[in-house]
Amino acid sequence: MGGTGTSDNAHEFIHRPFVWAYWLVGSLAAGRSFAILAARRPQLWSRAVVISAIILTLVPVCYGSGLERGKGSVGNVRSSIRVDRGLIDCARYIRNQPLADAVVQDSQLDKFLILGGLSDRPSFAARVDEWTRQSKVFRESAYREQLGKLQRLQQANNIPDLQRSVRETGIRWYVAHPGDPNVWPAEFRDQPAFESDGYRVYDMQRCFDLRS
Repeated sequence: MGGTGTSDNAHEFIHRPFVWAYWLVGSLAAGRSFAILAARRPQLWSRAVVISAIILTLVPVCYGSGLERGKGSVGNVRSSIRVDRGLIDCARYIRNQPLADAVVQDSQLDKFLILGGLSDRPSFAARVDEWTRQSKVFRESAYREQLGKLQRLQQANNIPDLQRSVRETGIRWYVAHPGDPNVWPAEFRDQPAFESDGYRVYDMQRCFDLRS
């Protein structure tokens, strides 16, 4: 996490376990305080602890449901996302391959950044719709040109075009979802580097080993 502490990276605190450290210190301090005070009036403090425990248990039960989703409608979309086992396996395969900066591409633009996150690799194009809605800088960037490059890669139906698109995009790993149309040459399309439950991982560098 950056050390600036600004609102730009404040969301990163959500992913840090500082709240558990706070809970631990609070629990130990409260326990020690109770031990000291209970030694003086044990019966009164025993009743107080029972009542407090009941009240403190009811608070999260009543108000904690759905808390992690936040108040916006976006929370309902991004929480409890079901991820296919095949996609997880593909991401794990890519993560175990060399070159941590190798570019990956999800055939369906990785709407929730699942592939990029699980594989721990940079994406060529991901979450395009969200970036378009939220970022003026992104809208003014050459993202449409980038998407055009990706489209040419996906539509390459011969080896020279495929090689040209791979050079143009720099994509190393391409993950195709089950049922995705694929017009790549059969000698490349039918030889994925990895496959699981209909998901396929293509090592795009392999196209340079094929004769045009």
